[in-house]
Amino acid sequence: MILILTGAVGSGKTGFLRKLITYLGSEGIAVAGFFCPRVFKDDELIGYDLVDAGSLRKQPFLRKGEAENGGETVGPYRVEPGVQAAANAILSASAPSAQLIVDELGPLELRGKGHWPSLAPLLNNPERNFLFIIRDECLDDFAKLLAGHPTKVFSMKDRINVSVVVSEIQSHIPRA
Repeated sequence: MILILTGAVGSGKTGFLRKLITYLGSEGIAVAGFFCPRVFKDDELIGYDLVDAGSLRKQPFLRKGEAENGGETVGPYRVEPGVQAAANAILSASAPSAQLIVDELGPLELRGKGHWPSLAPLLNNPERNFLFIIRDECLDDFAKLLAGHPTKVFSMKDRINVSVVVSEIQSHIPRA
């Protein structure tokens, strides 16, 4: 099952995700994947970090500025060297039984880049459960890309509660 959390920039998706990960852990549900909180310096947004949802280890992911030596850019941000490989390693190492969280899928993935090359093969495993964070403006394009996979969308506009998403996740976890 693919669950999708959608909302506008700054709508609280990543904050919601932090609470969700904590709640899932308290329920004994294994999580894998990553989330990408904003990073500020002197009240200025300078980029995003990549935080492993399982270990909570973080590293710089996106930073303002031009990419060097043909590196990848996302809007005004450059992808920090080596971090895409780290994100791909997190995805590849994830256990099929864990709730796999990916924050966030966007224009880069729609072009077949970013997290997509590592994530796409995982979609074919019916035992896996996903939670994708997708901005509102990308949702329709991802719906087309994910056609044929069962999905359920939660919107930040609906002021959803963490327990509602946890219940949905629990309903798709195989029972021993």
